Amino acid sequence: MRPTRRGVAVLITAAALLVSGWWLRYPLLTVLGATGFGSVAAALLVARRDPRIEATRTINPGRVERGGPASASLSVRDPRGPLLFRDRIAGRVVVVDTTEYRLPTDVRGRFTVGPLEAGREDPLGLARGWHRAGGFTTLTVYPRQRPARPGGGPSRSAAPGPAADDLWPGSAEPRGVREYAPGDEVRHLHWKATAHTGRLMVRELADPRRAALTVLLDTRAGALAPDDFEEAVDVAASLLGSAAAAGVRTRLFTAGGHEVPEHPLEALVELRQDDERTLAAGATGGRLVLITGGATAPARLGPPFSDVVVVALGGGVGAEQALRRWNEGHR
Repeated sequence: MRPTRRGVAVLITAAALLVSGWWLRYPLLTVLGATGFGSVAAALLVARRDPRIEATRTINPGRVERGGPASASLSVRDPRGPLLFRDRIAGRVVVVDTTEYRLPTDVRGRFTVGPLEAGREDPLGLARGWHRAGGFTTLTVYPRQRPARPGGGPSRSAAPGPAADDLWPGSAEPRGVREYAPGDEVRHLHWKATAHTGRLMVRELADPRRAALTVLLDTRAGALAPDDFEEAVDVAASLLGSAAAAGVRTRLFTAGGHEVPEHPLEALVELRQDDERTLAAGATGGRLVLITGGATAPARLGPPFSDVVVVALGGGVGAEQALRRWNEGHR
């Protein structure tokens, strides 16, 4: 609850009249000044009254890509007199002048929208008071996914490590022996193990040639400017999303060799730059894509993978240009 600009102007004028009336010993000026102060005080009392309305906010959609359209619809039940509304998202105040209003989506993250507030002004427009009229909800802004070709490589190479590290079930290479389950093929029965255990046992096979894609996103502070880092996150989301849709196994690492354990696209919503100083990917096999601000990758990243691709951003190269080059090179 505070005076409006008009109310502030009235207070300044009233103060000037009071001072002038006292200095010049002119009672009329003093009365006019006191009347001005009284008008603003009365306006504040009017604006202080809680309108006690029921307002409902609906966000559509609740999940959107960065830069995509998201709006909120406002439904007010039994409004009493003219009211103003405002909402809050990510520290910004959104003034609501219609029943549907746009929400800012230019920054990634999970944002609390609210509280929704209703404002009342006095008839003269001298004061305005805000009162809570609605609760909170969440808007999730994902990285922007652009068209990208799935660029996975063979999941195994001549890399060291256990043969089963990057195997996918279902094809040609023995991986172990397990107990028979309904639906298993009889031709995969392991008779020696069956005789030894007294239970039907089958060979568990895996396919060493299944494509795999590892994305290493350079999250080191200073490796990418803040705006370029947002573009890098978009590139990572585009590559991981297209690869997953094509059935390619995907993994996401950040600087320092930290694997993201949850779903990569969910993790990218709130991923930020950090204080790590090294680049590493704790995986083997398949293709490694390093998304960074430089044009070359550390030599130690190469041997465990079938190949390493560097996607360099910055210097005028954003996600759109980088993915265009990627698509041209992976036809």
